[in-house]
Order: sequence, then C-alpha cells, then structure tokens
Amino acid sequence: MKKLDVLGSKVTVKIKKIENPGVAAEFNHDTNTITIQPDDAQKYKSMLHELGHAYWHRAGLFQANRNTETEEIFCETFSHLIHDNIITLYQMFKKLERK
Repeated sequence: MKKLDVLGSKVTVKIKKIENPGVAAEFNHDTNTITIQPDDAQKYKSMLHELGHAYWHRAGLFQANRNTETEEIFCETFSHLIHDNIITLYQMFKKLERK
C-alpha cells in the first residue's frame, strides 16, 4: 500500500483483486483509495487514470459536472499525458547518460 498526495489529500493505492469482472482498476472517492488488479498488464496507466479520478473529485469538478463521459475523457487524457511525458523524460535521461 502506498499513499500519494493529490491536491493535499492522501490517496491510498493498493494492488488487490477486484471482484468486478473486466475492471482493471477503480477509485473509491469515499475512502480515497485506488485499487489495481494484480494481473493488470497496464497497471501504471490504470493507476494514472484512477489518479485522474482522484484529482477530478478533489478539485471539485465532480460536484460541478456529474457527466460520467466527461469525467472518463478527462481521466483518459490525464493518464495519457502523464504516462507519455514520463516515457519522454525517461528517454531523454537515457540519451543524456550515453553522452
């Protein structure tokens, strides 16, 4: 179990079997917990998507807009932006190490 800070709120991340079939990860805003399936091949991307949900709720966007589709688009965009930038930074550092 790991705790992450999302806009001043501690979010617990745990890897544990989720009983809901077809779900790779889930965010529970009542307990501020992200749960990720242990066999999820894309666990880091799933975690970033769920962190998007945590950010969405913590920033108060959930109360202002209860549109699930909008929230999912936000979370997918959030996860792709963060994931792709992490990979880009990693590749940049690898190139710098070779010089």
